[in-house]
Amino acid sequence: MNRLLAFLAFFSGLSPGIEAILCYKCDALVSQKSNCPSWQRRPVDSLSDISDRGDLYSHCVDVRLANGTVLYQDVHPFYPTCLSDFLALWREKLMEQYKQDVNVSCCEWDLCNGWSGGMTSNGP
Repeated sequence: MNRLLAFLAFFSGLSPGIEAILCYKCDALVSQKSNCPSWQRRPVDSLSDISDRGDLYSHCVDVRLANGTVLYQDVHPFYPTCLSDFLALWREKLMEQYKQDVNVSCCEWDLCNGWSGGMTSNGP
């Protein structure tokens, strides 16, 4: 029994803890009635709200028109959503649809897709 406890104690120190990210969530791209922006509501917690126990959902996404109108906010996996090629294609499609500049961004800290829109990765 002591060997089992020692084994478990050793490996528990090596396994990373489960982390969560908090992101705002809204959708005016698909929904007929916009619920954006969402920063006046409770954000989505990737662990407790969507049961992401594998740290897959690691980034917040924010999509805005040039005038600051929020079109979409949600929690996403880094791959493929936050890859630069995917962001660029998404941005191009939305620019064609809305006939104006669009900012599509990913970030990786709690509430980073909030009112300030302080993102780290933007479309080209």
